Amino acid sequence: MEGMQNFFDRIKGMSFLRRNEDSDAFPSLPLYEYFLQYENEWVQVCNENFFENFTVLSWRRENQRLQIIRREESEKDGLPPEEPPVPPQEIYRIDQALWENLYVEVLYTIKHKLGVNSSNYVAYTDDLYEYARETFNMSREEHEQFMVVAGDEMPPIPVLNVVVVEAHGLEAKVQRGDPKKATSDPYCMLGIQGESDHDYHDKKKYSGQADPEEGSSSAGGAALRGLKKFGASFKKRTPRSHRDPDVVPARQIRTTTVKPRTLTPKWREKFRLDIEDPKTDRLHLDVWDHDSDASVHETARRLNEVSSLRGLGRYFKDIAQSARPSNGDNNADDFLGSVNFPLEIVGSNGLDKWFALEGRNNRSNVQGKVHLKLQLGTREDRGVLTGNDNEREVLEHQQLIWVMVTHELQCFQGKPCQWAGDLPQQALTILHQHALQGDITDCQQAVCQWISYFRKHKEVVLDYSLLYQHLEEVNSTWEKNEETLSIEATESLSESFDEFIAHCLNLLSQHRTQFPANNTVSRHKLKFMLKCLNFLSGIECFRELFPFRTEIRIDVSSSLKKGTVDWLKEIRGVPEPRSIYI
Repeated sequence: MEGMQNFFDRIKGMSFLRRNEDSDAFPSLPLYEYFLQYENEWVQVCNENFFENFTVLSWRRENQRLQIIRREESEKDGLPPEEPPVPPQEIYRIDQALWENLYVEVLYTIKHKLGVNSSNYVAYTDDLYEYARETFNMSREEHEQFMVVAGDEMPPIPVLNVVVVEAHGLEAKVQRGDPKKATSDPYCMLGIQGESDHDYHDKKKYSGQADPEEGSSSAGGAALRGLKKFGASFKKRTPRSHRDPDVVPARQIRTTTVKPRTLTPKWREKFRLDIEDPKTDRLHLDVWDHDSDASVHETARRLNEVSSLRGLGRYFKDIAQSARPSNGDNNADDFLGSVNFPLEIVGSNGLDKWFALEGRNNRSNVQGKVHLKLQLGTREDRGVLTGNDNEREVLEHQQLIWVMVTHELQCFQGKPCQWAGDLPQQALTILHQHALQGDITDCQQAVCQWISYFRKHKEVVLDYSLLYQHLEEVNSTWEKNEETLSIEATESLSESFDEFIAHCLNLLSQHRTQFPANNTVSRHKLKFMLKCLNFLSGIECFRELFPFRTEIRIDVSSSLKKGTVDWLKEIRGVPEPRSIYI
């Protein structure tokens, strides 16, 4: 208004000057032209620069919009906000004594590496020792000291884990009326054949010598000469230096149960056989048709009563006598075929294969095949009596994974959430050998990996897609697992699931600040976190561990509602609406 008043004052002055035309102050232009000249100024004065200010406002808003776009572009590929810190008491740690014991266990595992590695693993022992030393941050002197400790431990006893799964297409030996309904009552007998044993039989085969126990004059002896006597395949080998030479190690000969009236038996029975040398020993398996209540099957089962070499030889002879067909006796077990192969074909990854049954000679009429799953392993002989479970090995496996993940994150040039989670070949080889020697199943390994990675995630946030991959692996191996987990492993798994869900629900209640909509990494993080929760709610192992738990989707909905209420309470009274977070 002050500007307009000045304008009218000038007009009044011009009127006064017009009456005094002789004055030099009067403009030379006519009055209407003078008004035209100052029209714009007059309009601006009248509307107080409204339109000019409006134009400036649009420019200002456009500048603000461009600034927001530039800020969003700069934040688009940036790191997401930090997650709320976990209380220090919940962070997993390994004390110094356990750290050193674990290092000795790694050295022991490398020293007694088992089997032939595939291309996915490192074959050179020196590379494994060097990686272990760097991972555990040991000096050269400390490494040499712990090598001495590991070398003083008793070496493990190599074993062969055999699962006799099933057989197919066996020969029918028993006719019950209709020949078309002929069948058999099959069972398997298996054991380890040492190098000296099969060398002995090969020499006898090519030299034409007869086994003194088989006989040569009787009809039964002639028939038995054609039989590759099972008992002779399992002669006692030279005992190890740390074993009692008068005690039969483990169970030399094992038998499956009898499956009555079938040519396609399904056993799925697991055996553990001690082996002397994986490079020279062989697995021998016979399939028999059970006819007598006290024949080969029962005789072999009494091997557990053997305590001396003399007794063992007597029972081998009983097995051969049971298989010998006598005159007028139809109660002898019938031979259905055998399998014999070197253990060196069983690599460190195991072997799952159908084996064709072979006869005693080229004239034998044998048919069918047997399905075996084979895996090399060890059992420790450290002078300490332990149970049949492997709880200690499973716990060590978890700790080993955690140590290696920690080492790889320290070497990674970037944020933990950007790490892909891949371990080098040296680490994979050590973990593979530790699982092999500790008889750790695939399901137990998957559970150990999930627990170890989640423990590290609580300390430093990892990529949720990495956690999702480990959840998928747990579910996949859980469905294939034929053995239940131990109570300790089950409790650890259920505790990790419970903590993970609680952690995710806490983040969802703060989703406006934890997952900005304009941040690509945050959207990726939110996507896989929700995928983890959705996947957990539908897998079998979660339902078994939490049979009475409320559905996760209900918990997610409750967390979102709670987060919205808390957000509204926070912004109440704030003059500027936080539309950027909506």
